[in-house]
Amino acid sequence: MAEPLKNQYGPEIPNKIAGMISEVFPKFDSTAFIGDTLDGYEALSLTRRGWHITKTLRQYLPRDYEAAIEILMASLGPKLDKTEGNGMETFTYLPHVFFVAEYGLDHFEASMLAQYELTRRFTAEFSIRTFLERYP
Repeated sequence: MAEPLKNQYGPEIPNKIAGMISEVFPKFDSTAFIGDTLDGYEALSLTRRGWHITKTLRQYLPRDYEAAIEILMASLGPKLDKTEGNGMETFTYLPHVFFVAEYGLDHFEASMLAQYELTRRFTAEFSIRTFLERYP
């Protein structure tokens, strides 16, 4: 039987995201973020893990969406040169697109810029839908 896909999105993902954010936002409490994120993490599906990270990010980033999304965008890694052969690596940004979808609808310009940057590293298909519904 094949290994569940969620196993490729393990505890290393919240650890990596915490490290990326801490580099650009030193006030980020990585230890608490990781602890809260990993609480109940094992039982979740891949998508639910992404949402769980998103909800936990909301607790540890500034409440102001535009300040929070600026930090997330500053923490992004390099743009992709190619789309083939990246495996699950790009899924690091799944919580980022969920963050835009969940908290960014009232911040169109900032969210569109974020989605542009995210598509250069992953995809915005998980976040763009909510914007298409609101802003047809």
